[in-house]
Amino acid sequence: MNHGRPTYKKSEQVDGADVMVYYWDARDGQAVNGWWFGTSVGGDQVWAFHTKSSSQTPPTAGWKVPYEGPVDPKMTLSSNRKRPAEQQLQQQRPSQPKNEVGAEAHIVVSGCAHGTVGPIVCGSYIRIGENHGKPTYKKTEQSNGSDVLIYYWNDPKSLSFCGWWIGPQVGGEQVWAFQPSRVIATCPTSGWKVPYDGPVDPAFLVSVDRKKSAEEHKQKRQEESKKHQEEQQAAQQIWAVLKKVKSAVASNLQELEKELEEITQKELEKCGPQKTKLKEESDKAVKQAKERIEQQKEAQAKAEPLLKELETVVKAAEAEAAALQKAVTDAAVDKANSKIGDCGAFINENGSVMRAGIVPSEASDDKLTLAKLLLRINECTKLVKKTQAQKKLDGALDKFAKYDSNKDGALDRKEIASYAKGEFSVSLPAETLEMIFQMLVEQDGKGVKKDAFHRLKVQVGIAREKVTDLERKKQREARDKELQELKTQLQAKVEEVGKGVSEVEAAVQVVETLSAELAKDSKTSTSTETLKKLDEVGEKSKAAKELMTSKKGRLAGLKEGLAEDVLGWLKGQTKPVHLKLVKLDKALAHHGGKNARIRGAIEKKAAAELATAARLSVSMLKYHQKVKSLSTEDLFEAMSTAKGKDRVLDKSGFISFFEKCEKEEKKEETEKKPLPSAEELESVFAKWATSSHFMHFERLVALLRCFMKVVKGTVITDGVSIKDSKPLRKLEVGEVIELLGQPVAEGDVDIMRVKGRAMKDDAEGFVTISGNQGTVFLQDGGNIFKVVKETILTESFELEADSKEATQKLQDTTRKLRPGELVEVQAWPKKEEKSALTRMQCKALSDGSVGWATVVGNQGTVFLEVK
Repeated sequence: MNHGRPTYKKSEQVDGADVMVYYWDARDGQAVNGWWFGTSVGGDQVWAFHTKSSSQTPPTAGWKVPYEGPVDPKMTLSSNRKRPAEQQLQQQRPSQPKNEVGAEAHIVVSGCAHGTVGPIVCGSYIRIGENHGKPTYKKTEQSNGSDVLIYYWNDPKSLSFCGWWIGPQVGGEQVWAFQPSRVIATCPTSGWKVPYDGPVDPAFLVSVDRKKSAEEHKQKRQEESKKHQEEQQAAQQIWAVLKKVKSAVASNLQELEKELEEITQKELEKCGPQKTKLKEESDKAVKQAKERIEQQKEAQAKAEPLLKELETVVKAAEAEAAALQKAVTDAAVDKANSKIGDCGAFINENGSVMRAGIVPSEASDDKLTLAKLLLRINECTKLVKKTQAQKKLDGALDKFAKYDSNKDGALDRKEIASYAKGEFSVSLPAETLEMIFQMLVEQDGKGVKKDAFHRLKVQVGIAREKVTDLERKKQREARDKELQELKTQLQAKVEEVGKGVSEVEAAVQVVETLSAELAKDSKTSTSTETLKKLDEVGEKSKAAKELMTSKKGRLAGLKEGLAEDVLGWLKGQTKPVHLKLVKLDKALAHHGGKNARIRGAIEKKAAAELATAARLSVSMLKYHQKVKSLSTEDLFEAMSTAKGKDRVLDKSGFISFFEKCEKEEKKEETEKKPLPSAEELESVFAKWATSSHFMHFERLVALLRCFMKVVKGTVITDGVSIKDSKPLRKLEVGEVIELLGQPVAEGDVDIMRVKGRAMKDDAEGFVTISGNQGTVFLQDGGNIFKVVKETILTESFELEADSKEATQKLQDTTRKLRPGELVEVQAWPKKEEKSALTRMQCKALSDGSVGWATVVGNQGTVFLEVK
């Protein structure tokens, strides 16, 4: 780096010299401010120059070659991306030490070989100032009555004079040595020319005077330490007075303020960098002390009347406590406690104000304070408690006198027994009385004296507790016996439920076995067989679940009415059984989920098989009708078992007809399809049947109707021949045609024609199915519509919603048809006069829902279109 910008060096030397790219700032003038190519940083020999001083890195183009010449357009700089390893290695090399003395103030010049200059310049130097931004050094002794200086000179007009000089004065005419470096910030250690216009003297060295530098540093540290100590001492004296001022009271504030002023005048100037802070703290402390004292005066003014009022309340409490000494009654005790309570209530209400007026340093014996009043209140409280205790003691002694029947001042064994029975309702056995005598009566004494009466009470209490413990023990033993009997009964019931778990395990095992067989056979069995097995497994699962629920219920029933201690024990006993049931429940749930997935897949498969069987059945009916040249009515007559106007088709007749009907023979083996089985025909009949047992003629008509949709515009004519017939109207793409006959070829032109009815307006005629050039006009289909815009499925043809509210209610309560759904036509579209909507009856193929849906809105919006 140089002058804050990167410096670059050519990897190989040229003619033994380095090639450097470096930045030079404006310290030597704007004319030399920019990027340079030269042998050294700041050297006199340069080859190229760029004036763009704002660039942080060397510019890529615009270099003047030579430096005072024109810009060379061919010279460019670019990044060398091929040598990252060398660059990294170069970055890792340690930097060479600088050829300068650094920031040290004491230096030594030695080794000058010149006979005249050597004695003049050699010796010790000390740093005395700066010139042109770099330090100046002066020899500690004069030479021949003249000073010897080392200084830096910067001459922008003449770069050859820029560098370090040794002479008697800065910038003088007389000089003895010269060092041309302009980069080094402090005195160079070598490279000096002696004399200034002579060669470099390799023996001439400038070095740091370590001894004098160390002495100077030591002296400087000592001076700084001494100065710091003096500053700290002065500051501590001021802080000591400041501390007093901060805790001053009204009586000594003026005196302390004067003391602070005197110490500040004396010591503040010695505080060095703490001077400003101490001055601020002094002013602040005096100000805060005055404010605090003023606040204390205000608080005292508020506290004094309250203290006097509290004193009145305390005097009333003291009077009641004194009166209590004369006559100790419950009423007198309550009255004294009430007065003491008044004192506490007053302090709770006004304590903060009274405490705010406390100034500890101003307290005196004759001054009324809160502390003194609190002490008096405590004395009253102690006196009342002492009086109560004395009354209680007197009461106990009255009992002593009551049971001392012989008035001898001692309670004998008989009197102690009477005392225990009368006061505590406990009968003391002889051994207990003997023990009490041994503990409380002196040898040869008559009995327990008054001073040991309270100890007698304790011993009687102990004896009573022993009796109570004995009762508790009996109750506990009875309870333990009762619990043991209850646990025995519960254990038997738990074991009974545990035995019943084996029944659940067996039932679950059956479900697991059937589920495994079902999973295996479902891949090869028919949908009907698989569904039957699924139903069987479902029944077994249901039975196992009910059995398991029963066992769980019995376990739960055992807990009813039990105490907490028994419940904890019962939980541990039932845990193994409960865990078994939980495990079995999870197994049932696992197989239930697995079987549900199988059922979903099988039901989809069954639906597809049923659809295939239904299509095949329709094809067989149409083929038989075609071969026998039967009308739909004749076909139904042939299938029906009941004749006449009540004719219907039952399941047996339906199945038997397919067994004997004409069947189409396929030429190719690949074209042959298996005929529907009896089971499949039963399912087809159930799908087509009008009721649960019969199928009517109208249903057969609907099944045998054939539809084709127009896929390319054509016309419907009144005859088979295109040439000899008249066109009735044009058929649009998307219209649906119901076929009324079998397709026929027209003459020799190989055009297929068919008689049909347009579902749009019931126009009947002949329509071309396909042309002789392969053009297709009609395709199979037309009775399946696709929902393209959401609409609703209603029960009736008419829409009776006349208001917005009714329309919203209708939309919220009816089946919605979503875009993409498929519906099958049940009644062809027609216009509803009241609403001008074109509507049709249809059945949703997704769930079998039947209803009326809008095909085209009254504004032309299309909701359903032919698929």
